[in-house]
Amino acid sequence: MRVLVTGNKGYIGTVLVPMLQAEGHEVVGLDSDLYRHCTFGEPPA
Repeated sequence: MRVLVTGNKGYIGTVLVPMLQAEGHEVVGLDSDLYRHCTFGEPPA
């Protein structure tokens, strides 16, 4: 299933995206990058 995750660079997005990918979903992230100076984790490859 293709999934759009809004806010993929935020705290919840950085946790949710790998979980969805591990389940075999195709994930597309959309983020305004408003808080780009904050780092919650490594960006997805």
